[in-house]
Amino acid sequence: DDSVSGVLTLVKGPDYSRWAVRALRATVTALSREPGVDERIAVIGYGTGGGLAFTIASADPRVRLALAYDSVGTDIDLVENIKGAAVSFYAADNVAAAQSLPDLRAVMRRAGVPFCAKPYPARHLSLTDLVTPRPHGSVAGDRWQRSLAMLRLHLV
Repeated sequence: DDSVSGVLTLVKGPDYSRWAVRALRATVTALSREPGVDERIAVIGYGTGGGLAFTIASADPRVRLALAYDSVGTDIDLVENIKGAAVSFYAADNVAAAQSLPDLRAVMRRAGVPFCAKPYPARHLSLTDLVTPRPHGSVAGDRWQRSLAMLRLHLV
């Protein structure tokens, strides 16, 4: 469909990325002013949003954890600026994520960014799986429990 193709082209462009980073930094600022937040800010993104999770973490030192699910479009040149920790959960058949992982790991290691990546056998992680708690033992349940553990580790 041409309309979807046009939207995807816009989302992958530099204007969208600049707008998204400005909007996300404004969101981080608003969150930081909320009572009880006390600089405990994490970002979670899926797909293109996963790449943006790493981008906003690199652009704003107040972000203590970036969780990326099946991320695409991660700007490896920026991740060295992350001041918090970073996590990547991805489907084993996500070729782009798997191929970029060695470079991503190397840059994170050089920059001293605590980073872990976990592949899952499931095909293309579903957004529904990310927001719907599942039984223990399932792929989605495991991912959910690991996400909660990372949030507790880095924000509590």
